Amino acid sequence: MDAKLIKKLDLWFSRVVRYRAAGKGGFAQCFTCSVIDSVVQMDNGHYLDRAFLNTRFHEDNCRVQCRKCNRLMTGNIPRYKIMLTKDIGEERISELEELKDKPLALTSKEANDLVKKWRAECRSIRLDKDF
Repeated sequence: MDAKLIKKLDLWFSRVVRYRAAGKGGFAQCFTCSVIDSVVQMDNGHYLDRAFLNTRFHEDNCRVQCRKCNRLMTGNIPRYKIMLTKDIGEERISELEELKDKPLALTSKEANDLVKKWRAECRSIRLDKDF
């Protein structure tokens, strides 16, 4: 898969993660430190690094994070794992960790279909949550 398509996937998946976490008006709470900010100022944080393509777009791997936790604290991973364990449980975390080293099994057509799906979901969420 080419870099341009991965960039599109990143853009729309990141928005979906952040928009889903938002309340009315477009504000969300950081998964790791609980700070509240506009989803525009938040990041899509990853438990397992984005370098692992097979989990990069996996919903269990991603939560909304403030920029301090995600960028300055490199994901605040110790706290992220505690919170993720409470959220999805140790079994699903283990499954996610097993997936990380496997190759991404996604064709270009499937990736483009995901971009379309996520773009539509973003529009719908923004209308529903009024931001």
